[in-house]
Amino acid sequence: MDIIHEDDNPHDNNAIGFYTKDKKLIGYIPKEISTYIIQHDLLDKLKFRIQWMGLLKNKQAGGIHFDIMLPKEIVKQHLK
Repeated sequence: MDIIHEDDNPHDNNAIGFYTKDKKLIGYIPKEISTYIIQHDLLDKLKFRIQWMGLLKNKQAGGIHFDIMLPKEIVKQHLK
């Protein structure tokens, strides 16, 4: 999977999308988080992992939950 900054996104120039290797959009990082990531130039430092993937309770749709991670040193700098 790839994380791509969509600076040409007409709704949000800070949008960050999750894409499959064949460039299909899976979803977006929430706007408040993606804005912070872009404003602080952290995109290239992000790591992520799939926490959960499967059908939702209604079985009409699927869901994916990601953990978005940054190195500990960077997190400490931004929590001051």
